[in-house]
Amino acid sequence: MYQKYYVMAQDEIHVGSLIKKKLEEDGRSVMWLAKKIGCKRANVYNIFNRVSIETTLLLKVCLAIKYDFFLDLSDGYKKNLDSPPQ
Repeated sequence: MYQKYYVMAQDEIHVGSLIKKKLEEDGRSVMWLAKKIGCKRANVYNIFNRVSIETTLLLKVCLAIKYDFFLDLSDGYKKNLDSPPQ
């Protein structure tokens, strides 16, 4: 789930990195994901570079990979609420 090394400055979760890591863990290719979500391969690489993405696109990715990235985001948000401001 939520892992600290995917966090950017000010505890911002890098969603693209989470997606890329999960895809690699599952042994899936960029082309496989592109076909599943109905886009070109270049768009998947673009997703990997994004700190955030639209919820509708994230939902497509979640359904394709069969993993709930929204839960990771929620966990990260909760951790930020529990952390004192710096």
